[in-house]
Amino acid sequence: MATKPLPRPTGAVRLAFSEPPADNARHMNAPAPSHEPQPGLFSLQEAGLAALLMGLVNFIGAGLIALGAWPEEINGLAGNLAMEAGLALGVGAILFRRRLSWQDAFGLRAPLWPRAIAIGLLGCAALLPVTFLLHSLSLHLFTRWGGPAGDQPAIQWLLNNHDPLFRSLLFVQAVMIAPLCEELFFRGLLLQALRRHYSTPMAIGLSAFFFAAFHFNLPATLPLFAIASGFAVAYLYTRSLAAAIVMHAAYNLINYAWAIWLKP
Repeated sequence: MATKPLPRPTGAVRLAFSEPPADNARHMNAPAPSHEPQPGLFSLQEAGLAALLMGLVNFIGAGLIALGAWPEEINGLAGNLAMEAGLALGVGAILFRRRLSWQDAFGLRAPLWPRAIAIGLLGCAALLPVTFLLHSLSLHLFTRWGGPAGDQPAIQWLLNNHDPLFRSLLFVQAVMIAPLCEELFFRGLLLQALRRHYSTPMAIGLSAFFFAAFHFNLPATLPLFAIASGFAVAYLYTRSLAAAIVMHAAYNLINYAWAIWLKP
């Protein structure tokens, strides 16, 4: 006995038996969203805006500092804190505008931290001899040519002021605050913006140059350029800004300890 074939599903019923639409298929096969930073995530205009906000905060801070009759070391420390606050506010403004979290923008999710910390510490240890040699070479050349050959201002403040409270505040600023705020801007924001327009080696070199210039110390330019390049490589290798932050903090900690206990 012949049977009548079932009608072909139509409309909403047909969707239950047919292949998913192309858009849904692409969505189903798409990789899970990554929490790692992407090359060219930011633009040079955004980096310039963040730098402008940093300059504005620094200008306001400098005006407030000038109102008080403080020693040079206190003024310098307050000025550094104002600059770093400006860097953090500038980067924060860009992230707020983009509706990005710090963790997603800079690879700061917890699972990435252990490897990033290890790479940061190893990178610092590897670059220390290089920066030491470059620092010695720079001092020799500047002394020979009659140029400025002094230490960075923070080292001079540390040597001139033996007050425990001041030294503790300088430690917090140099080893905790500066690495975080400077890495957020120079590696997290500026380096990625430069990679949008230049090759990765060129972007690393340019961001390292701006980082060295930011510190306003000619004899320290070469070692700062070298260590900043290392920060960038650590960040790009691990895809987590935590590596650069840890590397920067370890480098500043060693310089702080050297100035107190080992500097002749």
